[in-house]
Amino acid sequence: MASVVVEFDPAGAVVQAWGVPVTRDVSAFPRFDGETGEYRRHWGVYGEPPTTRPTEKMVVQLTRASGSAFVVALSPDAEKRWLYLADGPNHKAWILQPSDLEIVDVFGGGGCQPGQFMRPHKWMDVDSRGVVYVGETSTGRRVQEFVPRETGW
Repeated sequence: MASVVVEFDPAGAVVQAWGVPVTRDVSAFPRFDGETGEYRRHWGVYGEPPTTRPTEKMVVQLTRASGSAFVVALSPDAEKRWLYLADGPNHKAWILQPSDLEIVDVFGGGGCQPGQFMRPHKWMDVDSRGVVYVGETSTGRRVQEFVPRETGW
């Protein structure tokens, strides 16, 4: 299913749109300053005011290229206490609180030794015990298993 792509003029008016509307709730399009990257405002879908501003956080500010959010997974507990984020370009996996996206912990690092990543990407999952599985692409070509400490992350 295609999403709608919308072009806006500098004043925020819709110039043209392509695609088929999505069926899930998408409440706003963010606008950032092209020079500084600073957040400016949100536009609602189809030119309507946004209903809510989505929670968002920049985990690694200076990441360039394809960005740092490659794949996410939630912890298996009923509260969904942790959100795991595989960060390909920075060779790490972040553990965040889903409620406010605050960073709780990080694991991994660049390299090809156990516990390190060449490029965590495409696949991440958490089993019923809280064990995190991270798949790598590029020259990593493996899946690693990370067992949480008894005290949690």
